[in-house]
Amino acid sequence: MLVSYSTEESAGLAEMAALPKDESPAIRLLAFQINNQSQGRHESYGGNISSDTMRMQEDTLALLICRVVMVIVLPVLAMNLSDVAPVLAFHNDPTFSCYGCHNEKGSSDHIYNLIGTDQSSTCLRCHQRKGTLDIGDHFVSTDETKLSNGQPPTELTPGGDFGWLKKDYRWKDREGQAEYSIGEEHGHNIVAVEYNYGMSSEHPTAPGGTYPSSALSCSSCHDPHGTYRRNADGSITTEGPPIKASGSYNDSPEPDAESSVSVYRMLAGIGYQP
Repeated sequence: MLVSYSTEESAGLAEMAALPKDESPAIRLLAFQINNQSQGRHESYGGNISSDTMRMQEDTLALLICRVVMVIVLPVLAMNLSDVAPVLAFHNDPTFSCYGCHNEKGSSDHIYNLIGTDQSSTCLRCHQRKGTLDIGDHFVSTDETKLSNGQPPTELTPGGDFGWLKKDYRWKDREGQAEYSIGEEHGHNIVAVEYNYGMSSEHPTAPGGTYPSSALSCSSCHDPHGTYRRNADGSITTEGPPIKASGSYNDSPEPDAESSVSVYRMLAGIGYQP
């Protein structure tokens, strides 16, 4: 079947073909259309363009800009937010995903077949901010590359920022005596080998208790499997109605007769063993 083109259409196709070949067809088409619009097609109207024609061209240009956003901008944002979106949804999903923390490809050398070297390293895969585009209030650790001299940790969540454990401070008082404040005294330690967090050198066990400092991790206090739930009658149990959502936020739903919500920040109860 033969397809014939007008002189104007043939010129347009030739112009589009002349665009850089390393661009995708969609990008090349957009570039051609925007270039065509920017010229205003004065030639077609002899330089005399009516207000209706101008409005039509403005509307067309606006449509082209929308296309650019959809084709270029949104995919870029999606790539940058791809690590964030699963995190925001993870603890709101009553089913959770085993593969969010565990290796789906079978056994590994890591404890409990975790994706991280240890429990806390697995948690910080999501709970340490990776970049400026990461959004949310679930970050509890500042990347140590951002903890240079004079730069404090940046996270202001209810749980604070474990980055303070990496900040040592030294100064002299008014008498010239040396003073210091070492990082491991700036909060309780956690062991996360991949993120350079280690056990306390001062306290082999939790102060006033017997829990070993070498085993202190996020899951020592927070139940990663979310078995603790708040029920409609106000009780906290590990069994009962299915958990329908997180109970940690101001807009979290209330439990009802058919379902419960997770306890605040998935904190475990008395007698819990990680």
